[in-house]
Amino acid sequence: MSDRTGSNMAPAQIPQHFQLKSKKLCDIMKNLVCSTSVVDQQRYLKNLTTNIPAEDYDSVLNIVCYIFLYLDSKHPIKKTAVRILLTMESKHVVNALTVQLICYISPGSMNLSILEKLNEENAIIVNLTTCFNNFPPGVEALSCTIDFIYKFAYNTFIKAAGYLDKEPEENTVPMIIYNTSRFLVCLFNQCDLSSKVPETALKLLYFCSNIINNDRVNFNTKLNCGILLSLAALHSSENNERNMIETISHLLQMNERAQNTSGTIRSYTTRVCVFSGILNTFPHEIICADTLSDVPAPVYIFRTFLESATKSTGHPAEILEISRTFISLSKLLSSMHISAILMVYNSTLEYIWTHLDHYLDTVRHDTSLVLKNVAKAAVRHESQGNSELIDRMISHLTTMFDKSNANYKALTIISTETTSNYILSKFPNLPGILLNSMKNVTLTQQVSNSYEIMMEQNFKEQSSKELWTRLWVRNLVPLFQTTDDTLHFYLKKVFTKAFQLDNSVLKLLSYDRIKYDNPRELSVLLSCFVLARKLNITLHPENDYDEEFDDDMYWNGMIEFDLLELLMVDQNPDIRIATLTLVVESQKSTQFFTEWDLKFLIRFLHYNVTTQLPNLRQQMLALYKKAFTRYKDGMYVIERNIRSLMSSEGRARGFSEIADLNTHRENYKEFVVDIFVEELTKGLYNDVNYSRRCICLELLINLKDILQPDIIEMLWNRKHVELLYQSLVDSFESNIMMATRLLLELPQSVVHYHTKVELKDMLRNSIVLAASLKPTSTVTAAYQIQVLMESPHAHEVIGDILRPFDERLVNMEGINTLTLLVNYLFKEIQMGLGVAADNITIASKYAPIHGLIFALRHIITKHSYDQKNPEIVPRLIDLCLTISDIVLPIVNNSSPEGYMPNDDELVADETVTSQMILIYAWRSTKEVSLLLGELCIDSLIEIPEYLSQVSDYFINLFMETKHRGAYEQAFVGFNKFCRKLWNAGEMFMQWPVQWMKINLDVVKGSTDYANICPTRRSAGLPFMFQAILTTEPPERSNETFHHSMNTLIEIANDFNNDMGATHSMNILRALFKHNQLGELVTPYVGRGVQIAINRFRHLSWNVRNSATLLFSALMTRIFGVQRTKDSEELSIKNRLSARVFFLRYPELYGFILGKLKEYMTERFDNASLYPLLFILSRLYSSGEKKDMQQYLLFVEECLKNKMMKMRELAAQASIAVIPLEEYFEYVKKSLIEIRERIPNNALHGKLLQLNVLVKNLPINIPTEFDVPALITGSFWIIEESGITIPHLTATLYMELILQFLTKFKSKCFGRREFNDLMLVLIKIPEVDKEKYNVSIHKTFVLTKITLFIHIFAYILDIATSEREKFIKNILLSALHDPHEDLQIYAINCIHFLFANSLFKKFNYFPINDEEDREVYRESTLIQPMNEVMKMRIASMITTDLGCYNLFTDIFYIMINRSDKYSYKVCQILPYFPCIINKLRPKTVPVSVSRQTIMDFMICECIRKGGDMVCVILPIISTLAFESKQKMSYTTLINDILKPFSKMETSVDQRLAVCNFLVQNSKFLHDIEVLCVNNIVQVWYIVISLLQDQEEIVRERMSKITNYIQWPISPFIRRFILGVYVIPEKSLEELMLYMPGMIPFEEAMHIYLHLILPKPKTYMEAELFDKGELNTYEENEVIAMRATKFLKKYMWALEDDLSYDDKSIFIEEHILLVSTKLFNLFYLQQSNSEVQVISMLLLKAIINFVEVRLVYEQDFETEFQKYLREQSAKSFPNENHKGVITFFKAFYAFES
Repeated sequence: MSDRTGSNMAPAQIPQHFQLKSKKLCDIMKNLVCSTSVVDQQRYLKNLTTNIPAEDYDSVLNIVCYIFLYLDSKHPIKKTAVRILLTMESKHVVNALTVQLICYISPGSMNLSILEKLNEENAIIVNLTTCFNNFPPGVEALSCTIDFIYKFAYNTFIKAAGYLDKEPEENTVPMIIYNTSRFLVCLFNQCDLSSKVPETALKLLYFCSNIINNDRVNFNTKLNCGILLSLAALHSSENNERNMIETISHLLQMNERAQNTSGTIRSYTTRVCVFSGILNTFPHEIICADTLSDVPAPVYIFRTFLESATKSTGHPAEILEISRTFISLSKLLSSMHISAILMVYNSTLEYIWTHLDHYLDTVRHDTSLVLKNVAKAAVRHESQGNSELIDRMISHLTTMFDKSNANYKALTIISTETTSNYILSKFPNLPGILLNSMKNVTLTQQVSNSYEIMMEQNFKEQSSKELWTRLWVRNLVPLFQTTDDTLHFYLKKVFTKAFQLDNSVLKLLSYDRIKYDNPRELSVLLSCFVLARKLNITLHPENDYDEEFDDDMYWNGMIEFDLLELLMVDQNPDIRIATLTLVVESQKSTQFFTEWDLKFLIRFLHYNVTTQLPNLRQQMLALYKKAFTRYKDGMYVIERNIRSLMSSEGRARGFSEIADLNTHRENYKEFVVDIFVEELTKGLYNDVNYSRRCICLELLINLKDILQPDIIEMLWNRKHVELLYQSLVDSFESNIMMATRLLLELPQSVVHYHTKVELKDMLRNSIVLAASLKPTSTVTAAYQIQVLMESPHAHEVIGDILRPFDERLVNMEGINTLTLLVNYLFKEIQMGLGVAADNITIASKYAPIHGLIFALRHIITKHSYDQKNPEIVPRLIDLCLTISDIVLPIVNNSSPEGYMPNDDELVADETVTSQMILIYAWRSTKEVSLLLGELCIDSLIEIPEYLSQVSDYFINLFMETKHRGAYEQAFVGFNKFCRKLWNAGEMFMQWPVQWMKINLDVVKGSTDYANICPTRRSAGLPFMFQAILTTEPPERSNETFHHSMNTLIEIANDFNNDMGATHSMNILRALFKHNQLGELVTPYVGRGVQIAINRFRHLSWNVRNSATLLFSALMTRIFGVQRTKDSEELSIKNRLSARVFFLRYPELYGFILGKLKEYMTERFDNASLYPLLFILSRLYSSGEKKDMQQYLLFVEECLKNKMMKMRELAAQASIAVIPLEEYFEYVKKSLIEIRERIPNNALHGKLLQLNVLVKNLPINIPTEFDVPALITGSFWIIEESGITIPHLTATLYMELILQFLTKFKSKCFGRREFNDLMLVLIKIPEVDKEKYNVSIHKTFVLTKITLFIHIFAYILDIATSEREKFIKNILLSALHDPHEDLQIYAINCIHFLFANSLFKKFNYFPINDEEDREVYRESTLIQPMNEVMKMRIASMITTDLGCYNLFTDIFYIMINRSDKYSYKVCQILPYFPCIINKLRPKTVPVSVSRQTIMDFMICECIRKGGDMVCVILPIISTLAFESKQKMSYTTLINDILKPFSKMETSVDQRLAVCNFLVQNSKFLHDIEVLCVNNIVQVWYIVISLLQDQEEIVRERMSKITNYIQWPISPFIRRFILGVYVIPEKSLEELMLYMPGMIPFEEAMHIYLHLILPKPKTYMEAELFDKGELNTYEENEVIAMRATKFLKKYMWALEDDLSYDDKSIFIEEHILLVSTKLFNLFYLQQSNSEVQVISMLLLKAIINFVEVRLVYEQDFETEFQKYLREQSAKSFPNENHKGVITFFKAFYAFES
């Protein structure tokens, strides 16, 4: 079968009988007929129709018309013919087509069968349908021959419809009916058939109604027949009003009869099709004019259609048609009376709210259009004085805010159709409501869009800009300080939109040059600047300043230059990317970059190229590509303008403009060289991190594409190309691919400079790499071979290597390089295979072949194979099958992970493990499968026997393989193979169908297949089903998929076939999970859930396990991937309203209800109850009583279940089964219910339910809801705790009261009922903890205390000072309590009190989410306090001296414990410096020095280790920071800071070290605090942490530059501005200013330490690449930077010395510097080989210079030559390349 894509399609078969008179045209026609290429035929056809002689015009026109009519509708030549015909005179085209149409549809051969005749007529109809595709002459020609055309199409339709049920197995008839019905619909719509239809109408009615009720045709065919049905009815009677209504009645009665005689689903489908046809054909005014069944006709249609719509929601095609038809339905509202509208209004709104959030985009869009039509009707009636419609719509929105995106979408639509002022009149605080709703992450995007639309609408309507700003914009600004990153993004978007509408809103931001203390606000400001640049908006910041404005200080009059420089290295990534966007964006791409702009682009890349944030990396790349495009366009304009000005006319205008342009050109050229040499080529170095290499390679590719070839050759020298070759050795294939692309696309003269000998060595090295055990090495080898084969010497070199093995092949004429390379790799694989055949253990370690197969596959896929050596394909297939024979026994073994050959097969090699053998096997299997898949997809296999061999291989592999890695990777190859077969002609298309039949028989058990895996989730079987079904062409209407799904469900429902059920559920699970089958599996989800639930209680573990996995996959398909860790606090995106859920899966409503009823009769076990309640717990109330009212009784019964988990799920399910408006009433009833003594399980379940309901209560509280009165009668639960009521239940009750107090504080404040409750809490007797669960008792006690404090602190009507004093006293008294739980409770409260207060200078211990869950009671107590109250209580605690000794005692008790209590105590000590000063060892007197306390703490830190370092270091930090005396820190630095700053430690421990150093930044430079050696050690620690693997550690450490007490201008400005810079900037600055902060010699030693190469620390695995502890660190880049600074300071001349006045000569200077460097090396303490050789080299340099101290001609050249030779001789080892680089850079003379 020819490939139907463009030029790959077979050329058109054009007959030669056309007669032309012109010889030229005859020649062209001959070429057209004989051409073997579609592209050539298109060219000849265009030539044929160009400048046609008059005598040949008709003939040429007939040729083109013939091509149009007779060729396949998708053929490119036919499309060319259409374009040509549209350019010709329409009248002539119509006449020619008319004549040929009659001939075209004339009867053909009479010897054909009915089916063959139908297929022939179908082909004609498909081609005729193209007349309706924007081709008016075709439509006109059809109209001229309408008698013949209609009769032809009608007869074909009737014959196909009559043949439909005669051959149930025939698949082509449904498609014929679809094509013919579509053609007839087009004829009805565009041609006049009024005289033809009446005589055929009855038959059309009959056959169309039969087809609509036939299950063999697809839904689209039924829709076409629904339209034909209506059209036939419309034309079958006179078009008067009475007869029209009778026709409608007839159609509806026919629909009802279909409903009574057919199944439920079919009857609803029939309704959809019939009503869709009616609405698309009957005039709306006639439908609206009369009645049906005593109601207005549109009301009747609305009701019946809505009923059908609610039953067909599981079928995507029907859902789409329903949504489309509803648009037509909603248009009827404009013609309907208000009373008629009200009859369907509520149900229509219900449909809208349900479908505005539908999972299909098209449905959501269509529903939006429906709502627009409904809103228009409501507005129209409101303008006529009837506001009932609009009021109902608005009232629904009022109750549904904060529930779903649909409500805000609806609000926007209603606002658009009315006015924003109207909406504001209904919701005066609408902007505030929207901003509050925006905080809900699931609503943020939609709410922000609604906010923008209505804000813009109101801007146009509002006369006062000030009022508009106050209403919509002013409230945005405070939120910039308090929101998270996601919300900030949308707030910024909204504000930017406001700025676009009105520039003056920018004044609301802190437009201040001195201090930018709000980074979020600054980000918004920069975004506004960017928009101003894009829209060319002129800003005048001088208007915002009182002082004189200096334009030279500002970039484009917007922002200071130096501030922009600082912001590009701000730690906030949004600010950094905003600064880059500001510089890059412009209104025109030809706008010139200034010199400052170009240097900024280089500096920005310098500091940000190593970012680890993927989104920032992508944004940077996009902006730099845009900058390069702007560079290219700007350079073009510069060159063009210079040429223009250099002309004679241009010179007359003067030379000043030329000078400016020349300056720009020089700046542009310098920019390219600088960014290439200084930044981009650094990404090619050996040890750079992923981010740098990725960004640099991508920008190098982009730069290559915009530069001229001569500039590329100038930039890329041999050194750079060598680095590019080295970049092929990388851990990331994406980087290797980019490096390969560069090597292939750069000028070949630049890349391929190797000799034949070098090329041969490189090729052999690549083959060695390909045979490596390491995956990354094999990937590198494949890409290296791909590059090397492009060398001009490649053919000869590969031939020389291959000649000893196959001289005939090498000498073959016309053999190409690819074929030689394939054979070379083939030979290497065969050699490895020979080893494997002899001994698999030896092969697995010493001769792996998977890398060679990968290289072979890579080369074949990257190059077009020309079949010069045709036998290579069979050889490759035989090779793959031979490999599989060797390795499949391993991966097919029942336990492949532990497979070892028999003892007699082994060669004594103890290093070979079962893991190595398995990896050899499954990787080889993987590569064989992928290679076979590539061979098929690239059309290299066309012979059936080859395809048969490949198919047998894949089927056996999936059926028998047990190793997941093998069949997972085989899936990719098999997927390609299946796609090839599905599109390879009718014969091959049947293969996947036959496989599915065999597979289904195997699953069913009808076919015995002994080797199929019964465990491992059916192993490869699900993957085989996925590959076949996901590649089935859509033209087949997914017939195989639907058959397979129905069969699998049938097998899964067979309770007599456990093995079949297990396999079918495993396969169904895989199909439900597959992303490509999302819409297709939707109709089967309900049945899948039924299977899973029914199988939950099966006796066989295999079946139960498969059912559980299937249920899990279905829950993910229905509710999405869970977005939160806490299954109780689910995101709204993981939930559905009950109504939406049961509309999508209607079969589950009765099923779940029936199963719950079964449980009520005690015939249902708890295992099956779990999934039912789980589903209900994921739903929420839809607001409809009738939907879930039946469930409430059963859920309430489940609240009494003996299993606690069931009670919890039933409580969660209550949200769905209780209507939202009844929440308060139900809570009220439940609170009254628990006043009575009910069984413990029932009481516990009811309290669980109440807790859930109260948490979800609406904001609008009814006035009659009196909380204190309702809870008064249930205090007995607390009184009976531990006696008749379990502590767990009592705790739950107290938590419920706490919820009430928090949520309804205003209703509870000052009520006397809580005085009674406090007395009850006080009277609870102490209980012996040993009798109860420790955890439950602890929770009970802490909840009781929290409730007691909460009532006193927030509910009782007392003075604020009394509250604060009470809280302070009770916390301190809890510290005195002998119970540890109470002590920890008090400590947690204190921690929570201080954690976010102004007391904290450094964020040591933020309350994270996990800890917040642990201390939720404490947070409940502290959270209601405002900052002032927190501050006062904190001050009272710190000043209460009575707690100090107590705290000291507690500290010594806790420090000796090994659990988290000691950690907790130490956490809060840094907030109390006075307590720390009193800490001491118990054996020492009371008065001790700070040094003693610190030494004691250091000893405890070393002794305890682990996470205790994180809490003890802040204590030591406080001692050091507060100390006024000199102390010894040597032990601290050597035993704590240094070891805990290494990568081996945890992130928290390294952060603790960072926090310590930031707080004690004086350790970097203050020699009064530390000795010099200790300062140097601190510098090493800081530099190490600034290169840490984790970004959070680097950023925390970089904050130290803001706290250095040293008069460096950038540091001071940064401290004033409150800007923290990124680690890259901080490290560079510290290295730059280091010699001024510490003794000069020590700084030089640090530089040298960073320069000298050191081995990387990594963990080596046996089979895999090294796992480096720090993949971010870049030693080579740091060494270059250190070299730069070392050279700067060591080569600096004293003030009185200069080369110019010859006070010093270069020889003397070199001698002086070399002597200094020699001394530096001498004093280094490494004693390494590099140190010794470097000293010898320096000694030689000194001797060389001393000999030449007398002036010698060209000394510099001689010296550089000597340095190169001596360096290469001294450091011949490849590992010492960095040292040679250092010496070259150090002695490089500045030009």
